[in-house]
Amino acid sequence: MKKIAITTLVLCFLTFQNMFAQSNNAIQRKGFVFGIAGGTGFIITSIPSNKNNIQSSNLSYNWKVGYMVNSKMAVLFQGVISTYIYEGNIDSPRERLRGFEGLIPSIQYHLNNRLWVSGGIGLGMDNPVFYDVKDETEGKYYAGGFKMTISSGYEIWQRKNKTIDFQCRLSYGTSHVPEGKRNSFAFDILIGFNLY
Repeated sequence: MKKIAITTLVLCFLTFQNMFAQSNNAIQRKGFVFGIAGGTGFIITSIPSNKNNIQSSNLSYNWKVGYMVNSKMAVLFQGVISTYIYEGNIDSPRERLRGFEGLIPSIQYHLNNRLWVSGGIGLGMDNPVFYDVKDETEGKYYAGGFKMTISSGYEIWQRKNKTIDFQCRLSYGTSHVPEGKRNSFAFDILIGFNLY
């Protein structure tokens, strides 16, 4: 927990240090947008009927595709994934990784040459992490809920139409699983690569 808190403070400092600073090294943002990101985060999931919370620190991912409406705003479709350790159930008792996921239409707005904010709401899902599935009982996909997310990013490297950024992301949502409705809240820190 201390590592997450220290990392969060450092990233927030970097993100907001030059919030309104202008750069002479302007990047060209137009047309098609593509981005991927990976990192770590903290997630709390619960099913009200069980009254048991799962708290986990694990890997997080993000992908996005979309289009720049103008030089500051993009319309995106994102895949947002925060993984957690699932203790299993009667049919499949092995402890394994699952993902609190979402397919989310969203808007990304660039506040200046390096800093952006994004938000959206879409379909929430609870799915197996493909690299941790041992048999067919562990590979079940569940959807039927919603997921919303807000995030911000600071581009630490820019070159023509490519960037690398630090991202902070909050997400909340639900999904319907056999045990009931799973509620999930996650905070993630990621490093992303983007093409504009």
